[in-house]
Amino acid sequence: MWKNLLKSDLRKSDYDITWKDIDTTLQTLSNLPKNYPPYPFDQLTKATVTGGFSADVRNWGVKSVYSFAREMTFVLSLEDTESDFYKDIEISIDNIEDDKDNGKLNPSYIDIQIDMKGQEDPSKFEVKATITWQGEY
Repeated sequence: MWKNLLKSDLRKSDYDITWKDIDTTLQTLSNLPKNYPPYPFDQLTKATVTGGFSADVRNWGVKSVYSFAREMTFVLSLEDTESDFYKDIEISIDNIEDDKDNGKLNPSYIDIQIDMKGQEDPSKFEVKATITWQGEY
């Protein structure tokens, strides 16, 4: 099959892609602002991840296929029923370290660590996200 490819059929293509409703797990939440309750109930929404898909097909076969993440967004909800405290904080991460290994195709779930650094502004948070990928080539 591969030997019948014409030179014009050889492809190296990159596509932008968005994955929605990716499961998230909050591993740690630390250094809440002083005006927040000390131990609020916390919950993350499912994340939206934007990134890319790359494929390199040659006449001898597939050279590489992989996906990578550029940015992710999710909402951190904090609630304390005793003090009637409720806050939704939208968080975006655009400094995702990604190794672009061949073979990974879709994000399966994301482990998240958030250090609020005593701030309410999400741009001042230190957020670390680790994506576990599923699918393989």
